[in-house]
Amino acid sequence: MFARFAEMQQCVSKIQDYVLNGRRASSCYPSRAEAPYVIVSCQKQVSETVFIEDRRPVLLCEGKLCLRVLQDLFNMQVLEMQHGSLWVVLVPDADGFVPLTFEPKEELTVRNGKRKLPRSPGDGDTPS
Repeated sequence: MFARFAEMQQCVSKIQDYVLNGRRASSCYPSRAEAPYVIVSCQKQVSETVFIEDRRPVLLCEGKLCLRVLQDLFNMQVLEMQHGSLWVVLVPDADGFVPLTFEPKEELTVRNGKRKLPRSPGDGDTPS
């Protein structure tokens, strides 16, 4: 009976931490061996016809990506993510996450949303 009471106290403590801090206790995090991450490829345009790609694994937080981490990682204020044939500008939710969920090991492509070079016709963007 004492073991069940200790287990119940631990659960109550986790609930209190979540209610007070808005996050789960660190003991609820996945192990390092099961770390959920996505591969983010960033296309960087160095000239009108030349692109380089920087690929980085980025940890997910309950299936979400922190937008600030991506901005800092690729040194870009505004990021667009490829979504089918479109490029969508990424915005943060109230907690700073991209308001989408991602699957572990998913591959994403992003690029600078404030490109200096003119856009070429047919690059998948819709006209404004």
